[in-house]
Amino acid sequence: MLVGILVLVSIALCITLGILLFGSGRGSAPGPSFQQKLDAQIKARESAESELDRRRAELEEQRSQLAELKEQLKHAKKKLFDQREGDRDGREIAKARGATERMASVQLDSVRSELATALAEIEKMKKESGDRPGNFVSCPTRIRSEFSAWSSKLPRTAPDPWSWSEKPNASAGGWRRSTGSTW
Repeated sequence: MLVGILVLVSIALCITLGILLFGSGRGSAPGPSFQQKLDAQIKARESAESELDRRRAELEEQRSQLAELKEQLKHAKKKLFDQREGDRDGREIAKARGATERMASVQLDSVRSELATALAEIEKMKKESGDRPGNFVSCPTRIRSEFSAWSSKLPRTAPDPWSWSEKPNASAGGWRRSTGSTW
């Protein structure tokens, strides 16, 4: 009998152990803790998706701002290039104008010196001729009138009084600053 009770207790122990190990609700619906875990995972996934959408929107906004800034930079570079080209053209024009003015100045000085030489020669011839009658006495007057008519046809440009120009100064033997007067 003791053996019979021992067998019954052993069987009861095995059943209890089976219930504890394999669980009594194995085939039944999940418990409330499983449902809570599932709800928590769904909420976490939804919040992660909303965060992802928000960051995508921010990224698109930043990309559009970047494209806009690139366009502004492109326009600024083009404007700077155009300004530099304009400055370069202005410098070239000023340089060419200065060279033209120097050439005109040299030509005018050479014509004046030739005229002065011719007038000096005429005066010398007049003194040498003395009292000879004839048309020779009116010659300097005629040359002066022809020169004034010829020089009136030359373009008169007054140099800028605030700029330095290279004009020979015969009396000082060098270059002088323009004062705005004709020379």
